[in-house]
Amino acid sequence: PQSTEITESELALISQMESVRSIVELGHAQRKTIGIAVKQALASITLSSKYDDVLKSTELQSLIAEELNVEKVLFLETDLDLVTLDTVITEELREKGLAREIIRNIQEARKNLGCDYDEFVDVFLPTWPKSQELYIKRKSLIQKLEVADSLQVIRLNAEK
Repeated sequence: PQSTEITESELALISQMESVRSIVELGHAQRKTIGIAVKQALASITLSSKYDDVLKSTELQSLIAEELNVEKVLFLETDLDLVTLDTVITEELREKGLAREIIRNIQEARKNLGCDYDEFVDVFLPTWPKSQELYIKRKSLIQKLEVADSLQVIRLNAEK
């Protein structure tokens, strides 16, 4: 018979995930309050040393960064319960947010065309941030990206 007791490492993981959930909820609440959508990349989130269990894990920091769409997770030595987003949107961050929106639109068009997950496509767009071109192409499996009047996604294997 298997033991139903929770090990210390499982308890630690549960505690860490509760911290992550709390941080992500607070970050989303801040974004909502100030009106910055999650699709808009931000530079960082700063956490107090209260969340030192997260400080020890790069995997958990990556999870937080991905969920909140921030570049970095920073820590500050303080007794305060602190979760603060850096809401200054630089041109680079604005372009990353725009790229995420473009990718979302391309993925929606891919879905509507019935593309397979690993199927490459050609895409035509009015404009896109040139600094994000490789990212857009990689995330959307684009073989060729060219300028056109409107978004068009062309399947390369149309016989499917």
